[in-house]
Amino acid sequence: MIRRFFLKRLKNYFTILMIPAFVLFVFILFMTASSRIHNIHTASQNALENMDETFDLITANCFYQQDLMTLNPQLSLSLRKIFLFKTSNYSDYVFLNSMQTILDSAAKSHPFIQSIYLFLNQYDSFFSSNKGICSLQNYYDTSWYDIYTQLPDDITYYIVPRRIPASGNAGAIDVMTIYQKMSYIDGIIVANIPIDTFLSNMKSISPAWENYFFILNADNDILISNTDTEGASADFTGYFQTTPQFPRKGIWEVVNGDIFMRNTIFNDHYGLTFVLMTPLSTVIQNILNDLTWPLIIIIANSILVFILSLTTTKSNFSQIQYVIDLFDDAEKGIFPTNDSPKQDVESEYDLILNNVIRLFLNTTFLNSQLAEQKYKKQVAELSSLQLQINPHFMVNTLQTLDFEVYKEVKKPTPVNTIIKNLSDILKYSLAPVDVPVTIDDELKNIRKYVQIQKYRFPDRFVVYEDAEDEIMSLPFKRLILQPLIENSITHGLRPVSGYGYIKIRIFVRNNRIRVSVIDNGVGMSRLKLKSLRENLSQDTSAGRIGLDNVNKRLILNYGVESRLRILSHEGLGTAISFSIPISDISEPLSL
Repeated sequence: MIRRFFLKRLKNYFTILMIPAFVLFVFILFMTASSRIHNIHTASQNALENMDETFDLITANCFYQQDLMTLNPQLSLSLRKIFLFKTSNYSDYVFLNSMQTILDSAAKSHPFIQSIYLFLNQYDSFFSSNKGICSLQNYYDTSWYDIYTQLPDDITYYIVPRRIPASGNAGAIDVMTIYQKMSYIDGIIVANIPIDTFLSNMKSISPAWENYFFILNADNDILISNTDTEGASADFTGYFQTTPQFPRKGIWEVVNGDIFMRNTIFNDHYGLTFVLMTPLSTVIQNILNDLTWPLIIIIANSILVFILSLTTTKSNFSQIQYVIDLFDDAEKGIFPTNDSPKQDVESEYDLILNNVIRLFLNTTFLNSQLAEQKYKKQVAELSSLQLQINPHFMVNTLQTLDFEVYKEVKKPTPVNTIIKNLSDILKYSLAPVDVPVTIDDELKNIRKYVQIQKYRFPDRFVVYEDAEDEIMSLPFKRLILQPLIENSITHGLRPVSGYGYIKIRIFVRNNRIRVSVIDNGVGMSRLKLKSLRENLSQDTSAGRIGLDNVNKRLILNYGVESRLRILSHEGLGTAISFSIPISDISEPLSL
């Protein structure tokens, strides 16, 4: 009961103290989430703008060379002469050396530039910032030229990721190659930007939390990504291909079952799209980081509610616990004496409780008197039930005795055995009900009963006993087994033409004596078995007084759990069982 009142107080205090706290927490959560999402969107958009500006700065450094070529016809002319005649005079050599110095210094002074190529159409050579004049026939890096030959004539800018093969001591390197056609010269300038270096710079610009950064071309193909594996990039490829337009503002998108905040910025000059995808888990983590103190307050408030509920419950119900203990003792027959501690009367509440206690003790005394009268009535009823043993057995036995007397000879005969066994059985059944018997006494009585029945039905059945010696001395109820054996013989084995078997099994398990009587007689149909079980449960004998008598005695003495349980199958036999608790028979009972 104290637990119930504690839970009730906990509920009330929780309603009073915690609901306002939760409302405040929800409000803080909403405001924090809105602010954090706005900050993440703003930071992501600023990062994209920085990335776009960085990209423009890198390409501006690369294509500054185009202005040199366009505004200096002497450089262009010298380059054409070398491509065409493979030789040059001193002045051409000076101009070309100057151009290589300029290109090489631009590449070396900017870590984002791996190399710059200058190519004039209709020639089989190009100019490299690293190697100078190079032939397309034997230079190790010519994949850029293959890509260039596939581009439409009206393309001004084109960006593609590719790999420069290994050469000498230098290993292969992944680059982002940018093509830009020259304005007044029929040719192109090619800038190779190392992807690792570029991504390293982009990561330093991007927000500190987890995110996925992509650069897309005009066809929404992924040019560069900071994802760790190709599989991660592949997960977004289908999404970008099916999303033709990217709003600039941050929106939520579902990609392969995961939720992301998407921020986008466009580079109109090169036709590129910069995309930053922030996972929902990252956003939630950022929000939770701002909710640490509100969560601590909620937890502390919950602990306070629990302690307050527990303290008030113990304080207010200590006297109720005293009353409960007093009632329990009274029900067990333990009543307070003059030396017993008494509860002080400190309030009207205590006075009411003392009056209730006095009323309860008086009521308990009256109930004990009624219980004693009920017990005496039960003993009388049990005595009457015990005397309801089937009288047909005595009649049939006397008939058998008469038949044997008719054949009497002048020496010990079966008649003497029958008479002796019958006498013992009558003494056993008519003994005073308060005289206790054991399992061994009950089995001895059964053996005498079976011996008499074998004279009536010679060579018709045999009875087996399966009981351990350790349980023979346990107390047992008188004449419990005999009606069950009689039922097996009369209704089970007698209608069978062959030899029958009856097994008596007694054993102890889980602190209960378990008894079963099993025969291989005619058995019962399901309908008949169902009817028998219903009759026993409704105290209706249905012609089987012995079973009804035993069932009533078991229930009266040990409760419903000790009632008879019957299993039977037509043509196979019948098993009747019951169990009685050892604790209930540790002292002799009144039967």
